[in-house]
Amino acid sequence: MRWVNGENIHLAGQRGAINRRADIKIELELRADGKLAGSDAGTTSEHNLYERYSTDEESTWKNTWSGTWTTRGPAAARELVLDLVLDSRACTRTRRETGVAPQTSACDLVSKQVQLACTTEQITVETTAGATAGAKAGTTAGATAGTKQSQSRHEAWQCAPTGTVDLDETPRVWVLGKSTCLQTAGGRGGPRYQRCKP
Repeated sequence: MRWVNGENIHLAGQRGAINRRADIKIELELRADGKLAGSDAGTTSEHNLYERYSTDEESTWKNTWSGTWTTRGPAAARELVLDLVLDSRACTRTRRETGVAPQTSACDLVSKQVQLACTTEQITVETTAGATAGAKAGTTAGATAGTKQSQSRHEAWQCAPTGTVDLDETPRVWVLGKSTCLQTAGGRGGPRYQRCKP
């Protein structure tokens, strides 16, 4: 799973602007013996431009996980349960401001044990001509700014914590494609999904 986000906010009266970016990758391997291994790694940044100065904040991290997985419930409503144990965490957080030396601060803690419950969801995946062979049978297609777009439905595990956990800047909801890598694009209009390279 890959999670990306980018937004620009312009302050009223031309007093400045805010730019936020995120690029996060989550990998998970479910093994035949009921064990699992995975990681989440990413970078988030925020640039604030004001009339007299600017600030930049950036966080970069990688968490590695081990643990177990199981399924529960009837076949028609089968849940996947992931019990994650944090093996290692590396994280840096830096802040820069005009006229001030860069400052490094500690990142927030991440829970050492996390349980995720995953349900099967039908996800609408967008593709564009050029990245794929184009619209296929059973998809809806349209044109936006001269680029053909199509949509198709794919099964995915949608995973969320079963209790209160701390994940810092790692997304709390993981959307893991069953047959393809999914990229989630966040935004004010809600998440949008595309295929990504594993």
